[in-house]
Parts: sequence; C-alpha cells; structure tokens
Amino acid sequence: MCIRDRYMGITGKHLTNKKLRYHAKGKGSYMKRQVSQVTIKLEERPIDDMYREIVQGRAPPTLAWLMRRQIYEQDGDYDLIRKNQYILTARGRQQKRLMLKRRAMKRYLEFKETGIKVPLHLIYQKLVEEEAKEFTETYIRKQSDKLKISLSDRR
Repeated sequence: MCIRDRYMGITGKHLTNKKLRYHAKGKGSYMKRQVSQVTIKLEERPIDDMYREIVQGRAPPTLAWLMRRQIYEQDGDYDLIRKNQYILTARGRQQKRLMLKRRAMKRYLEFKETGIKVPLHLIYQKLVEEEAKEFTETYIRKQSDKLKISLSDRR
C-alpha cells in the first residue's frame, strides 16, 4: 500500500496460532488466531513540498487537527480561523483546489486570447509555486515576529 508515493505501510499475513477452546461436557475445538505483521516506512521530505501541498488544498487532515488544536489553545479570533479555513476543514481544502484550478484556467484563457500557447499544467504549476513561496515568506515572517516578541519578554 503506497500513500502519495512518500509513506509506505505494508501489512503481511503471519503465522496462524491454533489454540484449544474448551466447551461443555468435556468437548473442545481448535480456535485459529491469526497474527499480522505491520511495517511502516516514513520518509522525511523538504518543507517546501509540504507548503505546496497546503497551497494545493491537499493538506493532511493531521495538520488540520494540529492547527485547530493550536488555535483553540491560543483562543484564536475569527479572522485567524477565516484566514486558515482552507487548511482547517475538508470543505476549505476542496474550495482551495477548485479556486486554484479556476485561476489556472482563467490565466490559460488570457494567454490563449493573446495568441500565446502555454499548457494548462505549466500554468497550474507556476501558480502553485508562487503561492507556496508567498506562504513560506509569511510563515517565516510570523515565526521571526514570535521570536522577537519572546526575546523582548525575556529582557
């Protein structure tokens, strides 16, 4: 089983244990107890790939759960929730994917009107790269602001 070609989980059938199960009146039967073996292989990947997935609306649900918990613990306001809605909910992730496709199609039609032939998938990739770069810059800026605030609190 391969999930997005990055994480791999393999399950395999292992030995079957036979146990004696006792019944009434001195009778019994064999009970088969199956055991399985699970192997999970994880691979570390660059942070840029994660940002690209977030921008494309393919953020893992675990990330959404972590962000919801963090916002809840910090007593986040409505603006913060609205700004990160495309990460926090499945509906938001779906809307993010649709909006990205629509933006790519709009740009494709603009290029087509001017007579320039550019494949749609290249426009889509370029949009994803631009948004991921913007997302990265804002994230780094927020982290540096938090660090400056925490340093000033220590003094």
